[in-house]
Amino acid sequence: MKPPNCDDALTIARHGEVLVVSPSPALRSIDTAHADATATLILDALDGIKAPLVVVDLTHLPVFGTAFLALLIRCWKRISNRGGTLALAGSSPDVLNLLKITRFDTIWPLYDSVPEAIAALIDD
Repeated sequence: MKPPNCDDALTIARHGEVLVVSPSPALRSIDTAHADATATLILDALDGIKAPLVVVDLTHLPVFGTAFLALLIRCWKRISNRGGTLALAGSSPDVLNLLKITRFDTIWPLYDSVPEAIAALIDD
């Protein structure tokens, strides 16, 4: 599989106070170099936000590898260090299983849908 172009790898949209990151299916098998570039895109979008609220919409990414998981960890650390929250929405059963095995299900809030995640982050 051809590595994704970083510009096509994800979309980032602001919904009020919440940043919604929607990875494309191409990120399922992203390599480390492209994961770093993609993480930079996400982290750059957080510039100037004191306590970022970020939802990663996994609806179109039913499975992913360790490089994408590392990308999530990198973003989560930066968001947490700034007093923000990273939440995941729309996880498939395979992703939920991976999160359970890695115990990230105990760290990252998980929601069935993006609207549910946005509402929960704004209410906190």
